Amino acid sequence: MKLYRLTYLISPKLEKDEAVQVNQKLASFLKEKNGEVKTEKEILQKNLAYFIQKEKTAYLADIVFSLPILELPTLKKFLRTNKNIKRFLLTNSKPLIIKPVRVRAIEAEQDEESVDEKLNRILKS
Repeated sequence: MKLYRLTYLISPKLEKDEAVQVNQKLASFLKEKNGEVKTEKEILQKNLAYFIQKEKTAYLADIVFSLPILELPTLKKFLRTNKNIKRFLLTNSKPLIIKPVRVRAIEAEQDEESVDEKLNRILKS
């Protein structure tokens, strides 16, 4: 199953508790369709750059999940029919892989004279 990121706007007419319930309904819908929620961000109320359906603010929600590809049309239908979700953006998401940073080994014992010589050489040039 692929990873997807869903970012969506919830109607500001709802209270924050109701907006959280909309998010929970979406998570339960994904679990019903054999999906798995990876991460959910806290729902925040944001000012919008322009009016969306005569509203200047909205609750912003973001969720990363995995879902079988055949279930995507049913997810889109669920999002379009939910009146509390104003807009949504569904994108592919890649898993975050952190590569280890290579660190050069520092010589344990360095002659003070060699460090001084190197410093003098740098300063002369």
